[in-house]
Amino acid sequence: MRLLLFAALAALLVPAAALAAKAPTQKQYTEQLLKKEMMSSAQLKPLGLKWGVVSCVLPKNGNVVHCTVHASAPKAQENIVFKVRETLTQEGSMKWAITSDACSDSKTGQKLSCSG
Repeated sequence: MRLLLFAALAALLVPAAALAAKAPTQKQYTEQLLKKEMMSSAQLKPLGLKWGVVSCVLPKNGNVVHCTVHASAPKAQENIVFKVRETLTQEGSMKWAITSDACSDSKTGQKLSCSG
């Protein structure tokens, strides 16, 4: 009898756990994909960046996404904020480009010229 009750309770808990792991929103998916692509970028990977928060604004109309990406370069003691523009292509893929960057000293917060 206890085994049957335990099995019934376990069956109820499985769907609750499955609901907790819901699919990301379009905004979350876009942010995760951009972070992954920037982390593996041939231009950025050699810099040894540690990646932080990615925040994107999806367009209401159109195909251009604007993102802000935070990173740090521990060896250079820099915090970096990248402004990124993503464009959805006709084929359905995203092409991204860094439109600007701003660097600051990670200890003092003083603005620096970006060395990358």
